[in-house]
Amino acid sequence: MERLKMLVEKTLEQNWGESIKITDQDFKEAVEEIGKDVLYNYLVFGKDVPFELFLRNLQIYILGVKKLNYNQR
Repeated sequence: MERLKMLVEKTLEQNWGESIKITDQDFKEAVEEIGKDVLYNYLVFGKDVPFELFLRNLQIYILGVKKLNYNQR
């Protein structure tokens, strides 16, 4: 889980040009919510969700829904 968190932080920094630190609790909540969405899409609609989409949705959740405070470089 720590590697995934580091990947999300790194990808967010690459995409936004700013260092974004995510708390363990916020990250856990984001993974749980996005995981539910992935499972729902698979079970109800029979749709596979590629990792890239999962990662993008994590970023959107973390930036948009959680509205984390982050420090600019």
